[in-house]
Amino acid sequence: MTFSYTPEWYATDSVALWLPGINSAKELLYHYTDPTIEPFIRNGIRFDNEFRHYAYLSGRLLELGFNSGLTAHRLAKRYPDLTVDGIDFNPALEKIVPFIKGFLPNIGDIWFGDTRNINKPDNHYDYITSIDYFEHLPRLVYYKTLRECKRVLKPDGIIWVYFGQPPNEEHINRRPDEVVIDDFERLGFSLMNRREVLTFKNSEVI
Repeated sequence: MTFSYTPEWYATDSVALWLPGINSAKELLYHYTDPTIEPFIRNGIRFDNEFRHYAYLSGRLLELGFNSGLTAHRLAKRYPDLTVDGIDFNPALEKIVPFIKGFLPNIGDIWFGDTRNINKPDNHYDYITSIDYFEHLPRLVYYKTLRECKRVLKPDGIIWVYFGQPPNEEHINRRPDEVVIDDFERLGFSLMNRREVLTFKNSEVI
């Protein structure tokens, strides 16, 4: 199926290969931990390498593009005083939302929408995570989403960013770290750490 940046494309069984087999919370949890699922292993290593630097987080966090809920689950489990929200635009994920919300008491709002218009007030979030998300966005959607992140993130709030680089057809916005850093700094974010996952602080009012 030819790629198009639409919820319908992401909802097809040929794209979300894992989703038809998930019909219970138990099956979804197994999907999170199955050692044969290589992308989830790599995600776990990346997650542990980054968040081992943060012993304690509390407040509100938004996960952009929650997909299977894997990162939201890992964050909520590691930081019980953190309320973890998630937004995605793929309606096929609707069937797993009750499973995600039922796993841990600090999973908050999980909803479907456009990240160019996050339905939350200004300065609502202490943290945002964007892990394997921005590379999927058309350029204009990406820039508008960055501005929306700036709006909903509190002053001195933190955003973690990882751009996937494999040449998948849906990776229409692959950007090297130097370009990503420039994108964020031009909007008033400051680079805190340059590891595999880039970390920025919302440090300037523009």
